[in-house]
Amino acid sequence: MNTALEALGVDEIDWLPGKGWNKLAAQAGGADADTADRMGAFIASTMELHKLYLERLASVKDEGLELPAIIGVFDTPLMDFREAGAPVAKLLSGLDWHMEQSYQFGEKQAGDAAGGLSADEIAALYLYTCESAFYRQINATLRNPDRTRIVPYLRLLFSAVSRLPARKEPLWRGVSLDLRAQYPLGRTVTWWGVSSCTSKLDVAQAFLGRRGKRTLFEVLPVRAVGIRSFSSFTGEEEFILAPGTQLKVTDVKAERGGLYTVKLTELAEQHQVA
Repeated sequence: MNTALEALGVDEIDWLPGKGWNKLAAQAGGADADTADRMGAFIASTMELHKLYLERLASVKDEGLELPAIIGVFDTPLMDFREAGAPVAKLLSGLDWHMEQSYQFGEKQAGDAAGGLSADEIAALYLYTCESAFYRQINATLRNPDRTRIVPYLRLLFSAVSRLPARKEPLWRGVSLDLRAQYPLGRTVTWWGVSSCTSKLDVAQAFLGRRGKRTLFEVLPVRAVGIRSFSSFTGEEEFILAPGTQLKVTDVKAERGGLYTVKLTELAEQHQVA
């Protein structure tokens, strides 16, 4: 985990156990071998989910492309989750298992879901956060002119987002790069991918660390939605902006120590998805 964080230019953490802790725990009589192994698997999975969460916050580095609008989404009938995800499952080995886990999660949560989300809509949100390469594949496709393969999933995702309460307070995300050139004052930019943000400034700052070139984005959203209740990683708050969100650059500053801050305001009336 710390190797991955170091590669991102982020401060290391010291609250996770080291390798072999489960065997030592069993030998010390603290837990039987089976329990220790299951605890070890749980911790390893949590570490991976946390790493993927941080990776989603940093995926802003892949934005800034000039692409055609995403079309055909709202003309597509809503499909059930498994049918909507099938075209992507053909591309990713092992995704079938994660889709089944997402489906089961949706079935369990649907009765109590805020906003009356269906099991299929919940499953679509859960799959985005799960321990797989799905979110990378979806965002890579969204940043490509041909999005045909993921349109059924997008239809389900947009349906889910439309049912959740919108957040209009500031959100943050960032990356360990100087991206000022892509965000000059006054420019309108489009974030084509599903854009994950945090509602906690200190989380974004800790993620960026204190060394090297870093860009911190402060977003004033109009339609961001919180997905923590429908996520496989509930350790942090996570908000998303839907694909095709357009934002205007309202402020750019160079701070101390290689940090640059960019403020963005979501443009409510401009849509890049039809």
